[in-house]
Amino acid sequence: MSHQPLVSVIVPTYNCATCIGEAIKSVLSQTYGTFEIIVVDDGSTDDTKAVLAPFASRIKYLYQQNQGQAAARNAGIRQTRGEFLAFLDADDIWFPAKLALQVQGFRNHPEAGLAFTDFLDFDESSVTGSSRFDTWPGVRAWFDRHRVGDSEIACGPMYEELLQGNWIHTSSTLVRRNVMNAVGLFDEALHGPEDYDQWLRIAKNYHVLCVDRVLTGYRYRPQSHSGAEESRGAYFHQGSLRVLEKHLRNKWVPHVLDDLVHKKLRHHCWGLGWALFGQNRFAEARRFLSQGIRYQPFNRRLWIYWWASFLPLPAIEAARRFLRWRRSVRLHAEPTARDLAITPSGPEGRRRTI
Repeated sequence: MSHQPLVSVIVPTYNCATCIGEAIKSVLSQTYGTFEIIVVDDGSTDDTKAVLAPFASRIKYLYQQNQGQAAARNAGIRQTRGEFLAFLDADDIWFPAKLALQVQGFRNHPEAGLAFTDFLDFDESSVTGSSRFDTWPGVRAWFDRHRVGDSEIACGPMYEELLQGNWIHTSSTLVRRNVMNAVGLFDEALHGPEDYDQWLRIAKNYHVLCVDRVLTGYRYRPQSHSGAEESRGAYFHQGSLRVLEKHLRNKWVPHVLDDLVHKKLRHHCWGLGWALFGQNRFAEARRFLSQGIRYQPFNRRLWIYWWASFLPLPAIEAARRFLRWRRSVRLHAEPTARDLAITPSGPEGRRRTI
């Protein structure tokens, strides 16, 4: 029987007593048997410790004052012994073959530093969405380019693709310890998008391995940071903006990719500015629109909304009524080729609803 390297599973938790038991059980149900579980309780005030009591012989439990998820993950990493590091949020789950397939993938591809899998959204009642890979054409295109034969594994460079958006779910990842040592721990100052920052730092220097199978479940909770539908877009734009600006500021982005990053920064600034404008928070909207203009000075849409943000509210409301009237007229008119095209909904067009 071949040697099985130890996988260290880090589970940060904060007030997740209702679901952390399910997360731990999903680790214990893995077909890969050589692992340790480190639970870092980031200052929970609910019954988390009591819920974990039945698992006392299978986990290492650490408690700290609330410092955020990045600090909790880092505290867990410092307590680990494994050759590989896996991260599982306390409200997510794994499916049984997750670790086995990823460890095997690393054995076959020593050039890879990070592995991830497809995942599903689910809520308290049932699965609420299809495979995320099926809704993200970018990751599917990357997978097809780097697929290994006709297998469900792809391995290759992903840095440029990740600069355009994060499609790696933290609970689906497995990282080589020596890679984490080389790039450093999670940035505790980011408080939210630290995972995206981490994957970019890894992908800049190592290949990324993907298992095209749903092996992770992402629990949708409205009370979580990115859960409420009305706040998910803003949370995504703000996090991506901070990470990309950090990488530019530190001169980590190759100059050949500067235009690509500036385009994405403009996209995130527009998304935030447009959302704030719609909430009549004009001064805040203007700040992000101005920032977007700095990245793409000749973007007409940014300039239009920037100028409009100085108008009095009655004038803006009148313009909105006119636009609503014009849309209603067009809806009742005979459809044209342009009408039949996909029309924008929000800052960058309609995202597929799961």
